[in-house]
Amino acid sequence: MANAPGDQTKARSKRNEPSVEIRMPPKKIYAGLAIANEPQDLPMQELLKSDLDYDPLTGEFKRKYATSQFAAGSVIGWLDRYGHRYVTFNATEYRASRLAALYMTGSLPKRALYHKDRNNSNDAWENLTASRPPLDQKRLKELLHYDPETGVFRWLVSKRGNRGVIAGDIAGCVGGNGYWVISVERHRDTGHRFAWLYMTGEWPENEVDHVDRDRANNRWENLRAATRQQNTWNVPGKKNRTNGFRGVRKSRYGKYEAIIHVGEKWPKYLGTYETPEEAHAAYCKAANELRGEFASTD
Repeated sequence: MANAPGDQTKARSKRNEPSVEIRMPPKKIYAGLAIANEPQDLPMQELLKSDLDYDPLTGEFKRKYATSQFAAGSVIGWLDRYGHRYVTFNATEYRASRLAALYMTGSLPKRALYHKDRNNSNDAWENLTASRPPLDQKRLKELLHYDPETGVFRWLVSKRGNRGVIAGDIAGCVGGNGYWVISVERHRDTGHRFAWLYMTGEWPENEVDHVDRDRANNRWENLRAATRQQNTWNVPGKKNRTNGFRGVRKSRYGKYEAIIHVGEKWPKYLGTYETPEEAHAAYCKAANELRGEFASTD
């Protein structure tokens, strides 16, 4: 079907209309998330340096030119409730730490930067890092108090949020495997490992064993350094169903054999005995000699 004359006129008028480039406005950035849609007329670093000055020693951003509200050279930015400084650049709000990276390196980091001294408003260039600062004894003692007599951790500071805490609250809870678990600044670990860091200043080299086998009892006198193998020794044994003694099995000749595992793939044979009590006594003697303080005979 042919187009009506009026439709042809409208089509010609549309072809003669000048093309208009449509640009999406830049998105706001909160808490150091993904990079916004930036105008591509000039590299962002050049735009930033033409508008603001950054001092790597103090971490401050200053205006290069005066405006109706601010004088040239005035420090700009505002702090959120967590102490992070935000700076408005190119009609978009950025964390000052991310703008510092743009100013110094020419590109925006894909993830939020961390402050080495944990002062969120200190945006000096040497204080910024892409990796999270490790949790050390000093920082742990600023946030938690550990009682060696009871093994209980309590918060020294209050925190907001869905899982907010009040200073004085017990920190952590019992996990599904029976160990006491605590989360400190997104570092989730067991209570006995935190206790070791709190008391010694270092993370345990291998593992920490509970002397009484109670995984939630983190009293200092109940904790001791151990290897993986030593930790597995201090656990309740799987008693043989037929005789009820650990380290004893019945031989095919009607007698009882004593065996023990000490790192080898196969158990070590300790002898054959007439009764399970005698075989278990041999096992206990060998366990105390070979495993020492980590020996478990029940």
